[in-house]
Amino acid sequence: MRLIRNSRVHPLVEVQVQEPHPTAPAETPVDAGDRKWWKVSSFFKRLKRQDKSSSSHQQQLNARPSNEASVDAAEEKKERKWWKRFFRDQESSSKREQESEAQQPEEQKIDSPTSEVQEKLTTAGFSDDSSVASIEDLQLSISLDLSIYTEEQETRSSDEAPVSAAEEEKMEKAEKQKKMEKVEEKKVENVEKRKKWWRKSKAPKAEEQKGAAEQQKCEHHSMRIPRSSDDYILSHYQLGRELGVGGFGVVYQAKRLEDNLSVAVKYVNKNADHLKTYYHPEGRRLPLEIVLTLMANEGGSNPEIIQLLDWKDYSDHFVMIFEYPAPCQDLEDYMKDRGDKISEGLAKIVMRQVIQAILVCCQRKVFHRDLKPSNLLINIRTLQVKLIDFGCGDVLRDSYYRTYCGTIFYLPPEFLYHGVYHANPATVWSLGILLFRMVSGRYPFFFTLLWIRWKIWHKRHLSKELLQLLHELLVVNPEKRMNLKDILSHSWFTESE
Repeated sequence: MRLIRNSRVHPLVEVQVQEPHPTAPAETPVDAGDRKWWKVSSFFKRLKRQDKSSSSHQQQLNARPSNEASVDAAEEKKERKWWKRFFRDQESSSKREQESEAQQPEEQKIDSPTSEVQEKLTTAGFSDDSSVASIEDLQLSISLDLSIYTEEQETRSSDEAPVSAAEEEKMEKAEKQKKMEKVEEKKVENVEKRKKWWRKSKAPKAEEQKGAAEQQKCEHHSMRIPRSSDDYILSHYQLGRELGVGGFGVVYQAKRLEDNLSVAVKYVNKNADHLKTYYHPEGRRLPLEIVLTLMANEGGSNPEIIQLLDWKDYSDHFVMIFEYPAPCQDLEDYMKDRGDKISEGLAKIVMRQVIQAILVCCQRKVFHRDLKPSNLLINIRTLQVKLIDFGCGDVLRDSYYRTYCGTIFYLPPEFLYHGVYHANPATVWSLGILLFRMVSGRYPFFFTLLWIRWKIWHKRHLSKELLQLLHELLVVNPEKRMNLKDILSHSWFTESE
């Protein structure tokens, strides 16, 4: 280690320089291959520039006197930068072009076309021997063509009849309509582009729903064709407006001609995939829906179950005549008119009557299996509820069921996990879904059911007793689920309103 003075930095600054160790090997020079490519390229460029400058400088010294050579050398030192030399070369080339153009005679400029013009003429189809031998001839031909074109336009305009003001207004209106249509099309395209993929997927679903509605309308019109039952029905009943259309039938409001009693007439088409036959105790083989409705009405009429007044069975369809308590409405439409849900007090009134109807059906060996708001009729004045539509039901038994016929939102979870279910636990689950739908206005999905399972789901406008009842009804394990007979004894029903 030794100290030296570095005059470049500062005369009084001492720089420490570390000397190589005597025993250490000497540093080997870096080869050109080990260097970076940009360093190597810049090195060779410098060498080329030095060679060019030295050769040009020597040539100038040999060709010119000493005084001129010294002046040129001084100018080159000033203009060593590459951009200065570039601009200098451009200026010199432009000056040379200007001088050459000035020296060229004017006649040669006009008469003799350049090589570029000749090439363009040949590409356009004119050869050297053609009539167009010069630029002046070409200009004359173009002017003649223009004059002919203007004359033709004038003759056309004179031949055409003048347009009236009314026709001009019509043309303007048509143009405006076209513009508006284009603007609307662009708006629709922009909206479709902005739509997310899940929103776009809804469009075909809506179209499918429209197609299904149209098919139902067609089926409805086809059901109005003459039937074998029309002689009996039309002689005893006067058909009115349509109340509803289902997958297998249609329901009409009617009046009985004997006493003007308001009834509902239901036509059901017989289908091998849907229809099941069952032997009635009397020995007759009847459709299952008629048998279940008759079994539910046995032992006296019940105010919570729709009463079957008459029925007729035919080869291709069967007819059922029910009571129609006017003014009534199904619970689904009743809730839609009131914000898609009802109050807790009204839900309690409805649930009490529904549970009583289900208990009566269980006593009479009927498994309804399709509890939902559209299968419940409610009287708008008296709030009397009646259970209807036993088309998806079955005969009640203690063993499990392997098939499900009903609405998918009310499907019991044990059927998804194990493929089998029992009647009473499945009915309790559907009652819990029905109560949740009436109170909240929607169906519970995965996360909601998970929160109900953990007993953390709550709503501010609902009482603690109702939340506790929902937690006990919507238990995934059917063995731990609440019993059907114990629901009416819950604190939510027993507490004073």
